[in-house]
Amino acid sequence: MDKKKRMLGITCGIMTGVGWGLSGVFSQYLFSNTTMQPGWFVAIRMLLSGIGLLIYTWIVDAGSLRKMLHHKKDFIQCILAGVLGNMLFQLFCYSAVKEANAPTAIVLQYLCPVMVIIYASIRKKKLPKKLEVLSILFAVTGIFLISTHGDIHQLVLTPKALFFGVGCAFFMTLGTVIPERLYKDYSVQSITSVMLLSGGIVAVLFVQPWKNIPAMQTMDVLSLALAILFGSVLAYLTYALAIKHIGSSKASLCACAEIPIATVLSILFLGSTFEKIDFAGFVLIVSTIFLTSVKQESEVCANE
Repeated sequence: MDKKKRMLGITCGIMTGVGWGLSGVFSQYLFSNTTMQPGWFVAIRMLLSGIGLLIYTWIVDAGSLRKMLHHKKDFIQCILAGVLGNMLFQLFCYSAVKEANAPTAIVLQYLCPVMVIIYASIRKKKLPKKLEVLSILFAVTGIFLISTHGDIHQLVLTPKALFFGVGCAFFMTLGTVIPERLYKDYSVQSITSVMLLSGGIVAVLFVQPWKNIPAMQTMDVLSLALAILFGSVLAYLTYALAIKHIGSSKASLCACAEIPIATVLSILFLGSTFEKIDFAGFVLIVSTIFLTSVKQESEVCANE
């Protein structure tokens, strides 16, 4: 692999994580300081970022979009991924941010690889391999530590926060599995733009954000704009570049930068507090990304 392209891919992957982390913190700020609800935030965020990314994709890769429009089955599949995967994932994710905080919501979404492992095992009717079993055990233990702090008689996270956190990982899994076949025939940005726009349109129709516009000060509007710009438009573009140059496995690892970014900013600017056992749970859950990446790399080497 060309060294410059590899460094570009790593840089883009880290920038993606930074963008997602900033978006989580900005959303936590908005939910704490305004009457804004997660549904309103998701509808506006997805619609505007979907329009922006679609315009960009039409300029740089119109052929991939035209190709998808000529294959109705693929186009419908992409829309389903946008609604059942991306839209519901974001709705549950930002509901978890509101009920808990940005770092906790972000960490819980990394249960997604474990859910993909379980789905693949059921589909193939095969038991998970050793590393996959270890990933599942780490994930379950991590959830236990974050939600109870090691005491089975108490629940630190509210049931709502836990429900939305695990739910966002589930819908993230759907958003990963449903369009999986499409990535072989279409560009990442064309798939992502259609998913974001379709999810945004459905969210707007259901939420009807024009009926309940939250009162916002200048700082609030700026936070919303930055969450859309850094957390959606730029983040998805850099993630697409990262996947192109270093592959989805390494891109996911680099994007884990969102966790320390969200945690540090949440502590410094929003007053969030965590205990040592929370960080232990964070490490266990995030380690599942590394374990699944090791598995994917070993499979690639075996096939070469």
